[in-house]
Amino acid sequence: MKHNLKKTGFPFATATLVLVFVACAKSEDASQPRRSSGSGGHAGGGGRAASSGAGNTAKAGASSGGKTSGSGGNAQGGNHGGRSGSTSGGTVGGKPVAGSPGAGGGTVTMGNAGTAGSADAGEGGVAGSAEAGVTCADDVLLESAADLADFAARRCETLDGTLTIRSTSLVDLGTLAPSTLRVVTGDLAFDQNQLLTSVAGLSGLERVGGSLVVTSNSVLPNLDGLETLRRVGSNSVENTIVLSGNAALTNVAALAGISQLAASVVATGNAALMSMTGIGHVRAANDVTLANNGALSEIGGLADLEECGELIVASNPLLAGALFPALERADDVDITGNSALLTLSLPKLQQVTDTFTVAGNQALTSLGTLDALTSAGALVITGNAALPQCSVDALDARLHACGTSCVGNDTTASCN
Repeated sequence: MKHNLKKTGFPFATATLVLVFVACAKSEDASQPRRSSGSGGHAGGGGRAASSGAGNTAKAGASSGGKTSGSGGNAQGGNHGGRSGSTSGGTVGGKPVAGSPGAGGGTVTMGNAGTAGSADAGEGGVAGSAEAGVTCADDVLLESAADLADFAARRCETLDGTLTIRSTSLVDLGTLAPSTLRVVTGDLAFDQNQLLTSVAGLSGLERVGGSLVVTSNSVLPNLDGLETLRRVGSNSVENTIVLSGNAALTNVAALAGISQLAASVVATGNAALMSMTGIGHVRAANDVTLANNGALSEIGGLADLEECGELIVASNPLLAGALFPALERADDVDITGNSALLTLSLPKLQQVTDTFTVAGNQALTSLGTLDALTSAGALVITGNAALPQCSVDALDARLHACGTSCVGNDTTASCN
């Protein structure tokens, strides 16, 4: 299966009047993040009360961005017309709005969408508040504590690119806390981290536009800290949630807040993963693969899946039930080599375009309810030692899809 991990471009915004771009790249001339904030949060930028009303497109803080709520900037000639607090240029994280002319008769201009200073910020608010809204346009690789500190200092709210944490030394991401990052437009990857035990430093992240990849993290026990994540993937491309080779990962419950998931799901080789509960709200996926997870005992979170390209549930030795109560259509279904599997439930399955395979599940005694199934390109139901052959023959009599591929099941059991 191929995963089309999303690669995003660098969008550009259009400036109006006094809006200035500073691209967030790694060259010397582009080392600072592009800001959408106004001057409200820089020291002195919020402004003192204008004695004669003229200001420099300054903004009042939240109740006191400068020393006086609703004031303009320093009295300096009215070149942009100070704004009052109620109609000041910029709301917190919002779009620019026009200010009213100051008493000095300056012209009304559009302010940059800014973040107000806090009430105790003194001259124009704390610099940290003003950093909300910063967009950084590059791919970021964090390999050390120094990399982590540098990224934290940039105060990115949107990362227009991919974020990869790949380190032999990082134990946690606490340096990022409290994190300003809300959106990663590309992929978010935790890859080959030998000592990483927590990703909680990214708490506050709301959207990943590409894939969420968690691979080969030796001691990471969970994804706690990602509870604020609401969306993964893009409807326009194939994205993937990949959980692979994480020896200590026991659960993905922290992903339960995701309400929009346009992605395939792959969970392979996670020796301690017990449940997929947390990855919910998947109604359609190109692929779902759950394979070689030694402790997986329930599927849980994929109960809403209605359509799927390839569905694979294979070699999960403790999995007792393969339950997909909402699944209606699939290209391929492959339920193979799950030695403890007792229950197969696909009550709404109507069509399998290519092959429906149930093979090598030694404890399986029933195919469950397949009354809705009206067509399958091929049936391969073989090597299930406890599955009555007569129930397999009854299904084939209805679908005529077995050929010679429905053998090796229990020929001694009877069917009612």
